[in-house]
Amino acid sequence: MLRPQYTRRPFELMLIGPTFSGKQTLAKELLQCRQVFFQVNTATEIPQHELPRVDYILIMVDMVNRYSLVLLEEALNRMTSKYLTHHLAIVVSKVDIPEKWNISKNELHTLLQPFPDVQLFYANLESIREEDDFRTDYSAGTIDYPSISKSRY
Repeated sequence: MLRPQYTRRPFELMLIGPTFSGKQTLAKELLQCRQVFFQVNTATEIPQHELPRVDYILIMVDMVNRYSLVLLEEALNRMTSKYLTHHLAIVVSKVDIPEKWNISKNELHTLLQPFPDVQLFYANLESIREEDDFRTDYSAGTIDYPSISKSRY
């Protein structure tokens, strides 16, 4: 979803997730991408009003923080069908420390079952190796950013 070069409006991206879920890390990595003109906004809660010019929403789910599942459920229930089908992805962070998980993959998949079009990415945004994989391996998905990758988990 790269914008044509003749447009002046940046690609508006919203990262939503609880504190320490990897929003700032991902935002910094995305802003280093020179191929796309980004504007990245972050939020720890779902905005109360409709987001008029947001092109894409990434919801961060922290497997260690139980509140992120509540936040995800609230977001999915409040999103319009436009965002649910074409403008939303879920990034699950801290998958490399399953001994500390407070959310099971089954809970996550059960919550997402009514939303089959939502894209789900597993990532660990705390490890440098995983950040590099997350940024550079993405090539065959539906988001056309060189700085986002599908995880190997």
